[in-house]
Amino acid sequence: MSNSETNLSNERLHDFSRSSADWFWETDADHRFTYLSNDIESKVGVPIDYLMGKSRWELATQQSDNPPGHWEQHFAALNAQLAFRDFEYCVVAPTGVTYWFSISGIPFFDEQGEFLGYRGVGRDISDTHSMQVELQRYRSFLEEEVRKRTEEALKERERAISASQAKSIFLANMSHEIRTPMNAIVGLTHLLRKEITTPGQLEKLAQISASADHLLSVINDILDISKIESGKASLEELDFELEGMIRRVSSVIGMRAQAKGLELIVDIRTLPVVLHGDPTRLSQVLINFLGNAVKFTEHGSITLRGQIDAETATDLIVRFEVEDTGIGIPTDAQAKIFEVFEQADQSTTRNYGGTGLGLAIAKHAARMMNGDVGVRSTPGVGSTFWITARLGKVKTAGPEFIVPEAIGVSALVVDDLPLTQAIHSQLLKRIGLNPIAVMSGQEALTAIQIADRELHSFGIAFIDLHMPDLNGLEVIAKIRALPLRHQPHCVLITAAAIHSICDEAKSAGYAAVLQKPASLTCLREIVGQLLIAEENQNPHLKEEKRPWDALLREHKAGSRILLVEDEPINQMIAREMLEEASLDVYVADNGQQAVDMALASPFDLILMDVQMPILDGMAAAHRIREQRPDLHTPIIALTANAFSDDRRKCLAAGMNDFVTKPVDPDVLFEIIWKWLPK
Repeated sequence: MSNSETNLSNERLHDFSRSSADWFWETDADHRFTYLSNDIESKVGVPIDYLMGKSRWELATQQSDNPPGHWEQHFAALNAQLAFRDFEYCVVAPTGVTYWFSISGIPFFDEQGEFLGYRGVGRDISDTHSMQVELQRYRSFLEEEVRKRTEEALKERERAISASQAKSIFLANMSHEIRTPMNAIVGLTHLLRKEITTPGQLEKLAQISASADHLLSVINDILDISKIESGKASLEELDFELEGMIRRVSSVIGMRAQAKGLELIVDIRTLPVVLHGDPTRLSQVLINFLGNAVKFTEHGSITLRGQIDAETATDLIVRFEVEDTGIGIPTDAQAKIFEVFEQADQSTTRNYGGTGLGLAIAKHAARMMNGDVGVRSTPGVGSTFWITARLGKVKTAGPEFIVPEAIGVSALVVDDLPLTQAIHSQLLKRIGLNPIAVMSGQEALTAIQIADRELHSFGIAFIDLHMPDLNGLEVIAKIRALPLRHQPHCVLITAAAIHSICDEAKSAGYAAVLQKPASLTCLREIVGQLLIAEENQNPHLKEEKRPWDALLREHKAGSRILLVEDEPINQMIAREMLEEASLDVYVADNGQQAVDMALASPFDLILMDVQMPILDGMAAAHRIREQRPDLHTPIIALTANAFSDDRRKCLAAGMNDFVTKPVDPDVLFEIIWKWLPK
């Protein structure tokens, strides 16, 4: 290399060092620092002279935050002259300031192979580590609170059979006290994910969010079993669209299944569109069954199917089954797993987590719906959990799903799973299409060419993303290269999140992307868009549903929202969420202030906390409706009280809807979109 090239390389290295968030280091064979980049003092604040000539273990302080064996493992890697990544340790600078460093290094040798030392990069992670430690402490505090409260609830059960009113008050307070700080954790995590772009930090936030979801699930299970045992549980009786309920259930479980590479299959082809009963209880049971299936299954698929077991003039006995390919359950354990706090193997608590309450709640829910629960399982093969429920028939047949433009149009279904083929084909028949199914990408190419040659070309092709021979992106590339008289509209079907593949699919030539499990409503919408657009020669096709906050920003920006909340941290979280959606937010600290503000100036919507000093939310809503009966501003309850009685009380006080804390941002935005003036 010439001198000019060497100088240029050195200049580049120097520029990279100055612009990088990292700093560079080198040690000798005794692991003492022999080189540190000059900008370490400005980036970290620790003088170079303080670090040079010392080993990291001479500089490090003994910290209880380090896991057991932390340094031992590091020494073992150094002794073996192995590369290492992201080793964390703590240093107290001469100024007294504490720093946390993360370093990565590789060994280097001379021409004879003699070990000379290590070179690598370092990063100051003090802020991230502090946040992580504080959040861990807060989570531990909450888990300890849940443990304590659970023990209290169990003791109360033994001595409070004749004191159900007192127990109800206790449960409501427990829910409120736990859900209030949970709202802060969930809300702050949501806001941070909007601000942070570093992959490592985003991963940590995802872990915090998952831990919060798990903790909330535990809390909900505890509260549900307590309501059941105190006789406070009740059923709703209403007409509901079955597919919509199943779609919501699938959305809750779908991401967990995706993360483990599991195929989620839904087969409700034989069930009515609309039923009468309690969709909340039924979905709770199905979410529990599906959640367990994902938890105990490492590979394969999970299938949710529904069928009619019996029928009268007014009712149906409906059976839902969740089948997995997981670890299975020993025969001697199957009889007890539906009992409170029982699991097939107590070690599952350590290995997989869980309270042992979910299946007991499912059993009680089934009995309330005049049905039953059960399981069939073979260890090492898988399990099938089932529930039966008596649901009412609905005279209205529900929406008509035929798309007139689809009648007589041939559709190609490409999927390597026979069951998925059959389900999608049946759904497409209900829309009016004439489906033909094949097992692979190569078979799809052959079928498309034959159909085109014989002058009955496919109008639409539904192609799975993941297949053994050709994946969905490879298939469409080959389709677009074929000399066809008529190119079919192609729809990509995937179990992955749509946003992760949508742009790539569109660039490859797909007209739309559909997430598994495919629903009749979504299929109908996509088919209608494609075929109507073809008739109208309209090339614009919608790939996916707009998020609620984006819809608010586009169509409801500037809407006046009165936020009534007494907790400062919840105020801050809610305000930032709402302002993200371009809404104008006005804050009231208590119910009386909310009444005064609502009567003094117009608002488009009021978000009302329930438990507040001076005047609570229900009393405030009642006064607003009483003093201004002509004022039809929607009032939405925001509360940590999660019981159905609380919902009824809020509606009776004059509120229009109900959102439970901790607040799911998507749910909140959807409710706001629903109630803002059109």
